[in-house]
Amino acid sequence: MPLWYWESRNLNKWANEGDIETLTKKINGGKNGLADRINRYGRVALVLLGYRADGVRQFQADHRLEVDGDVGPKTRAALHQALVALVPGEAEKPEVKAAPVTEEKTVVEQKPVVPDDVDTQVKNKTNQSGWLIGIGGSLTTALTGLFGQDWQTVVAVGGVSIVALVLLLLLRHQIIAAVKDIRGAVEG
Repeated sequence: MPLWYWESRNLNKWANEGDIETLTKKINGGKNGLADRINRYGRVALVLLGYRADGVRQFQADHRLEVDGDVGPKTRAALHQALVALVPGEAEKPEVKAAPVTEEKTVVEQKPVVPDDVDTQVKNKTNQSGWLIGIGGSLTTALTGLFGQDWQTVVAVGGVSIVALVLLLLLRHQIIAAVKDIRGAVEG
């Protein structure tokens, strides 16, 4: 069954190129187990070439590759070429070649997590909230007095409004300081 699957899907083409990633995609439909497969391929190839299973650094040094101990794309291509060279005449066959070396480069975009305009928005919103609470509290206090509430109710509503306004003004500085602390920690 496995041989039929291998031949019916023309997987030998990818094996002849040493393209483990494409083989994994063709067999699994994705990259499930790719890291493990690459690790095992590297260990087996090293042993077949006469190195120790953990001799990646030695192989890389012997083949003038960057010595990093990682079985990356260039190391895998060199391993494949060395394995093919073990069989006389195999390297000359047109279907046998090294997989194209493609290196995935991670592009890190430097963006501050807390942009400058967030500071401005925080300041504006807390200023607007302060004004709204102040005006709303004053209006509520005045309306309470106009609609005939007793003086204790008017004082209670006014007191709650003043406390809310003071809390917002006190917390405003803490919110802005927290945003600045976060930005300082992120930007280093």
